[in-house]
Amino acid sequence: MLGLPERTEFNKRIPKQKFYENMEVSPALKRVFVEQIRIIYWRNKLAATTMNIAAGEEVTEIEVFEVRVQEPQFDEAVLRQIDKEIPYHILFLLTCDRKEQAWIGSRRPLLPAATPSKSAGIITPTGYRREASTSPSTV
Repeated sequence: MLGLPERTEFNKRIPKQKFYENMEVSPALKRVFVEQIRIIYWRNKLAATTMNIAAGEEVTEIEVFEVRVQEPQFDEAVLRQIDKEIPYHILFLLTCDRKEQAWIGSRRPLLPAATPSKSAGIITPTGYRREASTSPSTV
């Protein structure tokens, strides 16, 4: 998919139920998992154990998740919740109707130090931080 080294490949299907059964999710977010996500694959693990690189001080490994969605309109709250629950950086590859979009979580504030109350967020395809919203995103 990304041309990453073969030794980084994990290629395990993760049942959607594992996410919403093991995380604190609202009924509305569970509905998003059920209705908007077709399937989730853990495609790659980029780490010192799978690549010839040393772990960084801030980034020790990156997980690559392929998230196949039902429709181009997608509620990104699911990505924020998964990113919040898993302690590693995650590159999300959203796929729908042969279109792909990459999203990545940020573990540190993306805004200037003058606004320390802001927390990390999801980097959208445009590169801007996306605040929590009720409007869905488009793949």
